[in-house]
Order: sequence, then C-alpha cells, then structure tokens
Amino acid sequence: MTTPKYLSVSGLKNYLSCPNKYLNAQILKLRLIVPKAYFAFGKAVHKGIERRISLGLNPISVFQETWEYEKAVDLKYGSRESHQSLKEMGSKMLQAWEEDVTTQELISTPAAVEVPLATEVAGVPLYGIVDFYSLNAVVDWKTASSDFGEEKSLDLQLPFYSLLTGNPELLYGFGVLIKNKTPRVQYVFLPQGDIENIKNIRELIVQAWEGIWKGISTGIFPRIPSSTCSFCDYLPLCLGKEGAEELYASTLEVEEVEV
Repeated sequence: MTTPKYLSVSGLKNYLSCPNKYLNAQILKLRLIVPKAYFAFGKAVHKGIERRISLGLNPISVFQETWEYEKAVDLKYGSRESHQSLKEMGSKMLQAWEEDVTTQELISTPAAVEVPLATEVAGVPLYGIVDFYSLNAVVDWKTASSDFGEEKSLDLQLPFYSLLTGNPELLYGFGVLIKNKTPRVQYVFLPQGDIENIKNIRELIVQAWEGIWKGISTGIFPRIPSSTCSFCDYLPLCLGKEGAEELYASTLEVEEVEV
C-alpha cells in the first residue's frame, strides 16, 4: 500500500463519495486493462484545445491526428459508438467550441495551459493541473453527453482550484463540450469571491486527509453505495464478480501525476 504525497481534487472527491474508490484509484492505483473509450476521447479533445491555445494550431486537425493513434488501442466503446463515430463527433464538438463567443473571449487573452500548481492548506499538501490559466480566468475543459445543471457551479473542483492559485477573485469555471447530435458548448462558473464555498472546501480537505490516513493505519476504507456506483470502474470488484481482479492492472510502479 502506497501513502499519498498530496491530495488532488479527484482524490478528494473519490474519498468523500466512497473511501473504497479512493483506495482502489489513489492508493492501489488500479486501472482497467481495457479502458473506456470516452476517457481516451476526452484526452484527444483536450489536446486539440491545448494546442489551439498554446500554439495556434487547428484543434480539429490535432484531435483527429491524436485520435487516430487510438485506433490501434483496445478500448471499450459504448453501444452506439465506434472509433469513426467519435472521430466525427469530436471534430464537430471542437468546431462548436472554436466558434463559441465565450470561447473566443477567453482565448483572446494570453493564457498558460496544463499548469501544475501546488500549495498547502491547514497542513494538507494539495496538487493539481489547471487546463487553462489566464490573468482573468481558470477553466477546466470537460466533455459530456448532456448539459451541466446549475448545481455544477458548486462542484468541489472550482473552489479547489481557487485554493491552488491563491486568488479567489479570478473567474473559475468549466467549459463543457456537449456530445450530442448537434454539439454545443456550455460554460458554468463559480460565483466570483464565493467565500462560503472556499471555507467549506477547506473543512472537507482536512476531513478527507485525516480520514485517508486513518484508513491507511487501520486498513479500513469502507464502501458507500450510491446511485453513482453503476458508473464506477471498480463496481465489478465491489460486487465480488468472478474474475473481476483480472480486469485491472496496477500502475504502482509507474510514476504518475493525478489530474
């Protein structure tokens, strides 16, 4: 069992939703041997956006070139998905992103991409990589199959990023590329200077960090069943399905950074 060097926002959310998920993902570092296609798809879309902002390249061309490499990879596609259908969808999504008015306003300002940030809050080391960081805004790009609800502005990721930058006055938000018949872009922002959210996440960070170390000392990371279990990569393990262990490989020996 490894011990954590820092708390990432994914680790924080995993622990608070289900300590056992944190154990599998952040400590045992179990990954599906055949990953779900939408993770690779999302990374390819991200790369298109990143190269557009940092190098001025055509995001669609970058995406298509990146996605083409995934053709030789064993991926688990959705029931109505294929490599080609996702290639067409990603291209349309990036075109919608490029043409969006808010996108144009954001990328007209000089910005850094994939920025690693680290800080410490109440003795807890925090780390994260910011997708887009300008003098005015911090944005994390997402791909989704439907619109984000208003409650997404309360997502822990945004106030977590506020702590990482140390500047609560910036605009923190999600830029969501929505994957449907007519792709569109949605922006969801944390209310500027939202002190209450930042205060709450400080308390949750301390709570989670203490719980993680208690779990390490006792070996107990309880499962918390919920409606999100059906989407969890580790559901076969929790259900005790025969041969479930064979679905995963550990990346313990691979030095990696959590996003």
